[in-house]
Order: sequence, then C-alpha cells, then structure tokens
Amino acid sequence: MHRLSLCLLTALILAPVFAVGQDSRPYAPFNLPVVQGTPGITVIDARDYGAACDGTTNDTAAIRAGLTAATAKSPVGGVLSLPPGTCVLSDAIAATLSSKFTLIGAGRGATILQWTNPNGGMVLTYTGQYNAPRIQGVSFHTARAGGGTALTLTLRPAARTANALGPIVDDVEFRGHDTKSDYWTDGIHLVDVWYGALSNFTVKGKDETVLPFSMASGVKYTRAQGLFLRAFTMQHVTDAVLQTGTTFGEGLNASEFELVGVKNGFNLSSWTSGALAIQGIQNGHINAYARGITTKYIVQGNFSSLLIYKTGLSTSNFIGIEWLIGASNNRAIGNHIEDNPSATGAWTGILVGSNAAFNTVVGNACDYAVMANVACIALGTNATNNVIIGNVAGSTGAAIDTDSKAPQTLLSNSPLPDQVLAIDSPTPSVRSPQHELWQTGNHSATTITELAGGTIGQRVTILLDANTGFTHNAATFVLAGGADIAVGAGKGFTISFVRYRGKWVEQSRSF
Repeated sequence: MHRLSLCLLTALILAPVFAVGQDSRPYAPFNLPVVQGTPGITVIDARDYGAACDGTTNDTAAIRAGLTAATAKSPVGGVLSLPPGTCVLSDAIAATLSSKFTLIGAGRGATILQWTNPNGGMVLTYTGQYNAPRIQGVSFHTARAGGGTALTLTLRPAARTANALGPIVDDVEFRGHDTKSDYWTDGIHLVDVWYGALSNFTVKGKDETVLPFSMASGVKYTRAQGLFLRAFTMQHVTDAVLQTGTTFGEGLNASEFELVGVKNGFNLSSWTSGALAIQGIQNGHINAYARGITTKYIVQGNFSSLLIYKTGLSTSNFIGIEWLIGASNNRAIGNHIEDNPSATGAWTGILVGSNAAFNTVVGNACDYAVMANVACIALGTNATNNVIIGNVAGSTGAAIDTDSKAPQTLLSNSPLPDQVLAIDSPTPSVRSPQHELWQTGNHSATTITELAGGTIGQRVTILLDANTGFTHNAATFVLAGGADIAVGAGKGFTISFVRYRGKWVEQSRSF
C-alpha cells in the first residue's frame, strides 16, 4: 500500500517534465497535436524567453532566443510556440536550421509577428531535406511601406536531385499593419526548395486600384521544384505567383484559390529557353489587370476549370491565358474568360503563341459582348499542329483567330470570324478546315489564279469585291465554261469551289 502511494506521488511530481507541450497558464501552445508524441521533440514557449506579445514590448531578443533554443535541439529538432497577441519586432529574424524546426502560433490573425523596421521578416535556411521547416498559425505584418520579404525559405546547399521533404507553410497571413500605407515588398520567397507545400494562406498588398502596385509578389519562387499551393487568396499585388530563375522551377501545382485585383495572376515567363515543365493551375478565380496567366517555354501544363476576368478598373491590354514562346503539349480545358464593360484596352482570351505546337484547347468559353472584333483564342506566328475544339466566344467576336498559316485541328468552334483572303494576292491561302465562307478585300485590281493550301473535298464560297477577278486554268483552277472572270464582274456576288483531284473546280456562282 505504501509502495503504491509512493509510485503515485512520484508520477505526479514527474508528470510536468514528460508532458510535452502542457502549460498551466491560460494559453497552451496551439496545434501541438502535430508534434506531440514525437519521440525526443522539445516544445519551447516563447514566453519562457521573455516574449510578451502585447503589441508594445519589443520582443525581438526574446523571439531570437526562443528560436535559437528550438533549433538547437537535435536530431528531431524543436518547436517554438508563440502565444496569441502581437509580437513587436525591430529587426529581421534569421536562423540556419541543422535539424527539424516548427514555428506554431495560435492561428493567423491571433498570433501576429509585426516588424517595425524597413527590412524585416523571417529568413530560414535549412541544411538538408529532412530539416525543412514548418510554419503554422502565424500572421506576418509589417508597419512599413516596403517592409522587405516577409518569409524567406532557402535550401543550402542547393539540391539538384529530387528531395523527399520540403517546407510546410499553413494557416499564415502576409500583409501590412495598416494596408492604406504599409506593405511587404514580397510575401514569401522560396529559393532552391523542393516539394514545398503552402496552404490556407492570405496575402494582401497596399490598398491601391491603379497600376503600378507597390507590393511586388505574393509567392515568389526561384529554382524551386514541385511547389504545391492550395486554398489561398491574394489582393493588390503585381504578380500573385512569380517564378524567377532560368533553370529548374518545374512542377507547380496550384488549386482552390482566389486572386483579386492583381496585375498578373501567375507570371511564369522568366525562362529564356528550354522547357518549363508540368505546371498545373486549376479550380481558381483570377481577377487581373493585365494577365491571368503568362508563361514562356511551358510544356505539359494543365490549365482547367478557371474563371479569369479583367478587372473593371484596368486600362491595360489583357490576355487571360498566355503561352508566349515555344509552348508544347499543354492543355487549356473548361475555362471561362471574361472582359469587363468598365475596362479599356485590348483583350484576348487565350494566346497560343509563336512556335507553339501540339497544345490542346478544348471547351473554353469567352464572354466579351461589350467588345467588337476580338478573338477568344489567338494563334501566334508559326503555331502548328494545335488541337482547338469546341470553344465558344461572345456575341461580337470570334471563337478563334486563324491567321496562322500552319496546319491546326480546328473543330466546332463558334462563332467563326469573317475570313478575308490575303489582300492583293493572286494565290491566297484558304488553309482552314473550319472555314467555307470567305471574302475578298483587295486594295487594287487582282486576278486570282489559284487558291493555296486546300485539302481534298474542301469547299469554299467567296464573296467578291470590285477589285477581284479570276483566271481559268484547266490543270489547277477550273472555271465554268473555261472562261476567265474579269476584275469587278462579280462585285457583291459569290462564287463557290471544291477541291477535287489536285485542282479547284467551280461549283456555282450567283452572277
């Protein structure tokens, strides 16, 4: 009996030592279930190192001391727990992580790290994939205009082969203390990071409605591989997601997001050659001034189920999805892209840019009833072998701009533009399997001797102007009765041809 009582007494005395994360004060560290039960884990409470987090006391030294204590724990590493409140900081907080580290607050908006200096923020450099940090439940605020980068995560030495683990950032916020005047230069910057996962985060720049915006980027990544972004919102930044560097940078996957009042939603255009592979952007909403998504040299990208529209305050030229140079094997499927009746400037839904090949653009809808003579989908110079099917345009434009002379697969796009034959050309091209109706718009007297680019069985009907005539050629261009048609003889009327056995044969004329 006495032995049992002694055991119970001993257990009660030692319980606080072994109960990781327990705290008798009103606040106990937030979200500790993510680390509790891990053998050897140590939880550091920032208050034990003097952090007041009362919105007045300078907590810089206390947070640094707590960070040093937590990061010194190895091999498992440590947790620095921050209480609710505003922790005022007057200098950047930096550390090199040689073991696993977790920073946990009471939730964004509840635990606030507020920097008062111009170059504030937190800079964490981790040495090895298994030391990637976890940041959770914290708001990063700056009380300055151009406060620097809120959070920088860097892997050193830079890895050039796949890493198994990356940093986790969850339930965080990046913004100015007073968004009428305060803003970060950049929200989060990932450098040489592999498999970073950012979720449930918000970014807010300075309250502005006219370009240029003061805040440069929300998420910036340099030579980062396999980046996952999910469930996030951003406002009033130049580039919501910005890819920099000309090597690596593959494997972006972004979903379930809302970008409102940004200049560019996703700016992935820094590459100068090669292939920026496997980018997936889906299930999101982008309200932009200039570009919804802009890319260069992108391959194997998937862009789907997006609502992209031009903000009403924009005076910029706008493109919803832009594949600038050398895009190949990408997919744009099921997106809705809109203009805004209050905006000015040019508008294009999807640009399949120069030298783009083997891309698939299917089932997209464009709404721009307030603008005339615009195209939902535009093909750049030398774009070739792209599959463009089932896209629908607004009532005053066309589903597709088919100026490209290279072969494409174009099916069931609606409506089609008024297709004009090459001006003043005796051998204009009719290479477009979608088009049967054409018109001439010659500036001077032109006699057509051949139609270039036809395919077997293709039919064309041409509406003639006053400057167009035709020359009969029994081998290649057969006119009814074998007689030429004088310039101007068919003004205002139509003539129809079919491609048969290597020649164009007249079928009918309305004059």
